[in-house]
Amino acid sequence: MLFNKPLYFLAAAALACAGPVDTTPHGPAPDRTLVTPHMEVPLAGGQNVVYCSTIQLAWNDMRDEIVGEDILLEEPVELVRHLNEGVATRADLDERDHLTMAGTQGNQTVKEINRELKRRFGGHIPEVEERYGECIIAYSYLAKDLQFEHRFEDFKSQSVLFADGGKPADVQSFGIYEYVGEEHSPMGAQAQILDYESPLDFIVRLRTTDPDDEVIIGKIPPGENLRATIDEVQVRVAGAEPHAWQKRDVLVIPKLRVSFSHSYDSLEGLYLRNKGWEEFYVYDMIQDVSFLLDESGVSMESSMKLAFKQKGPTDSIRRMVCNAPFLLYLKQKGGKYPYFAVWVANEELMIPRG
Repeated sequence: MLFNKPLYFLAAAALACAGPVDTTPHGPAPDRTLVTPHMEVPLAGGQNVVYCSTIQLAWNDMRDEIVGEDILLEEPVELVRHLNEGVATRADLDERDHLTMAGTQGNQTVKEINRELKRRFGGHIPEVEERYGECIIAYSYLAKDLQFEHRFEDFKSQSVLFADGGKPADVQSFGIYEYVGEEHSPMGAQAQILDYESPLDFIVRLRTTDPDDEVIIGKIPPGENLRATIDEVQVRVAGAEPHAWQKRDVLVIPKLRVSFSHSYDSLEGLYLRNKGWEEFYVYDMIQDVSFLLDESGVSMESSMKLAFKQKGPTDSIRRMVCNAPFLLYLKQKGGKYPYFAVWVANEELMIPRG
């Protein structure tokens, strides 16, 4: 079961950040990674797709608790239609693992959110900034730490080439290499083979110390979109009995790390068209996600801030955010050319937060 083709990682629960590895969001997602607020996005073109339900949970509270109906904006935006459908809900999560709140009192609501975050999750959770003034805000936070009872083998000295149609990438990985009963039986018990058709088509469930969560990994042909692919895997694993491990079976899983802060700029500045809310516009819509998968377990943290403000500028908002490649140069007045110039194309030259 070698992962030498694109891996479709499907988790039945969103997962969260722990341990010594720094997974604080340091910037936007890489160019070949798409951050999506819904699961209807196609899987194509060798592009990673990352979805987390915190945006949907915050949107649900804003829609249901504040506006009282589907949120309508002045321009038809496809992702708004998907968010109004509300496919993901609180029912998908254990209440102990997440907090979702909405209110109309701006910074006062933020204070209440921060108090509840500290009460529920302790003082290590970063506070929401009190920078919103008078506004309506919805916030969602989700954290999980799912560790394996028995660490899998860390393939430090073995090369694994991950092929996505381009040049193969040499990546770190973990798993079980050539299963032999006594040595590997504890690991085999927590890596359940649910379905195996071929080296190109199989589904494995990784069991953690939390019996209420499961991690599903499916190396399968992609469906029409992320949701269809998840549905296909869930149909195949429904009621499936784990296959017994056999001598020399192999399981190799690439280690994964996701860390980004994503702003939904396409919605910011747009006014609502719901009756009684026409003077409000989307002021802030930012999602942070950190995720780690290795031989010890899976962990993840995510937060979502959604804010509407009243009586914004009558003209379109001019957003000047350097969150894509940009040029910086220093030039003496009267000089023909700058004496220092930088084309900033990635985060390597930037100072990480924290």
